[in-house]
Amino acid sequence: MSGLNFFESKIDINIMIHRGSHIIVSCKGRTLFEGIREYCWHRIVQMINDISPYGEKEIVFHIQNMTTGDPQHEQDKLFFKSHLSRLNTSSKCRIEVRAGLYDVFA
Repeated sequence: MSGLNFFESKIDINIMIHRGSHIIVSCKGRTLFEGIREYCWHRIVQMINDISPYGEKEIVFHIQNMTTGDPQHEQDKLFFKSHLSRLNTSSKCRIEVRAGLYDVFA
């Protein structure tokens, strides 16, 4: 997974929601992957499973709204918040989700 340093104790990952449920997942300004919501979710799960053997990590997901006037955004945000919360209970990594703090409107 390019762009991630597995040896850092805290990893910040951005989930940017664009119009039409197009999702871009990035870390430190580098795009890790992008696509539809379900594809990105499966890649996030795979990424966390890859990180878990390296010890306990703190992973902070920042969910960002990149559009204005897209009603799908709220459903996408709730999807990621609920799925990441469930993943937090089953993973060695400590997962934190920050949503609603960032409305970028690119």
